[in-house]
Amino acid sequence: MEKSLTVGLSFYEVQPTPSIPLWRMKPSINPRWAAWQKALELGQKKHGFPDILPIGVGQGKRVDLTREWQQYLMAINPRMTPRDVSAILNYQVAFTNGTGFGKPDTPYQNWILNQDTKSKQPNGDPLLPQFDSVRTCAYACHTGVVVGNQLKLTVLNGNNPPPSIAQVNPKSHPHLFFHATIVWMDNNNNELSRVPFEQRAIAPEWGYNFEVTMMPLVSCYDIFMPLDEVERVSAYSLPYYKYP
Repeated sequence: MEKSLTVGLSFYEVQPTPSIPLWRMKPSINPRWAAWQKALELGQKKHGFPDILPIGVGQGKRVDLTREWQQYLMAINPRMTPRDVSAILNYQVAFTNGTGFGKPDTPYQNWILNQDTKSKQPNGDPLLPQFDSVRTCAYACHTGVVVGNQLKLTVLNGNNPPPSIAQVNPKSHPHLFFHATIVWMDNNNNELSRVPFEQRAIAPEWGYNFEVTMMPLVSCYDIFMPLDEVERVSAYSLPYYKYP
């Protein structure tokens, strides 16, 4: 079957538009195709799939999720339970595929739940979970600089500890974060909704009085995206469709 999709667009304008150029990430067809095919395969009326966009795959060092970065993830999801924040970094979840918590025989240091905090690699370095790739989600709004026919994204530097949450957070710098979303498709290849991950909570600190799942846009190396995979927008918006 040819890959095609029907997408409903509905965006929520939130914080005042930053005085920076904003670019919205176009959706990948792959999560939608996979959700549609799974619904067909299982005879379901609908099926959900993480609306993830891997970017910069294989181009540099992975981000080590140190104690400070794990605590930063908790800080940007201030009302989420520690168990749910930890679950976002499970080794079977999109952001830490094979490199996160729960991997058999690999007791990564978990500073969220205070488990295995003394685990070491054979060379004595801390045994840390990692973001296995640099990722964002469809319809996230980021900023950057156009270089030729590519957009060089502005990201948090994963080679360093995270910034102070008081200085850089989803309200002050929304372009440095994204909402982790799931896309739901029906068995007729129609997009039904885009909603947060199962691990979610309200975040009134950032202006969200409905449940969200916040993630940092972080990389250890420069990230370039083809201009045909992004679109220039005049206002910051949220990625949800038929939510909340």
